[in-house]
Amino acid sequence: VLDLGAGSGILGILALKRGAREAVLVEPDAVALKALRHNIALNQVGDRARVIAGTLKDVPPAPFDVLLVNIIWEIIAHEWSRLQAYLAPRAVIYVSGLLEERMNDMMQLVRSTGQRIEQVEREDGWLMLVVAHDSVEHF
Repeated sequence: VLDLGAGSGILGILALKRGAREAVLVEPDAVALKALRHNIALNQVGDRARVIAGTLKDVPPAPFDVLLVNIIWEIIAHEWSRLQAYLAPRAVIYVSGLLEERMNDMMQLVRSTGQRIEQVEREDGWLMLVVAHDSVEHF
C-alpha cells in the first residue's frame, strides 16, 4: 500500500490492520507526521509501516497494489501521470478528499491513462473514487 497524504495515518494503518503486507505512508506536514508515528506505534504496525516525510518525489518508483490518495485536486492533477510508475498490474487507487465540482476533471484524468472509475461515493460535496488500473496496455 502506498498512502499519499497520509495525515494521521488512519487509512494506511487500517490497510495494515486488514492484512496489507506493508504500507509506505507519505506525509509532508511535520505536525501530521508526529501524529502518524504515534498512531503507528499505538496500533503496533511499525514493523510493516514505513514513513516518508515528503511527497511522491521522495518515494522511489515501485509497484504497489493499492494507492491511497488523499490530497487536493491541484496536486492530483500535477502528479497523476507520475503516479502511474507506482502501479502494479490491476492496482486499485482510492482517491479521497476531492471536491464534487472536480468530478468531470477527474474523469478526464483517469481516462487519459486508460483507467476507469469503478465506484463513486459522495458526501457533503466531497468525493471518494475507486479507480481500477488494468494490466492491459491501451492504444
